[in-house]
Amino acid sequence: MFREIVFYDNYTNEIISPWWLYLLIGLNLVMLGVLIVLFPPLIAYLIAGFLIFDGIVFLLIAYRLRQFKRRYEQWRRTFWDPLGS
Repeated sequence: MFREIVFYDNYTNEIISPWWLYLLIGLNLVMLGVLIVLFPPLIAYLIAGFLIFDGIVFLLIAYRLRQFKRRYEQWRRTFWDPLGS
């Protein structure tokens, strides 16, 4: 029973650990909206920059989630697979 509580605590911490990446995406969206209103002729360049930046941020998030999945599978094999198969 206590292992499950520790697991969910660790799970929650891992899920919210990249909060700053989501914050960057939100700030980027707000900044893009303001810049489009201020400089309409530059809309293509602004959107291109936005897409490149957010693409990099999402790649970082995907990498972090992949690491988390590997650690979870290792933890599961160690603590929940009695036969080690």
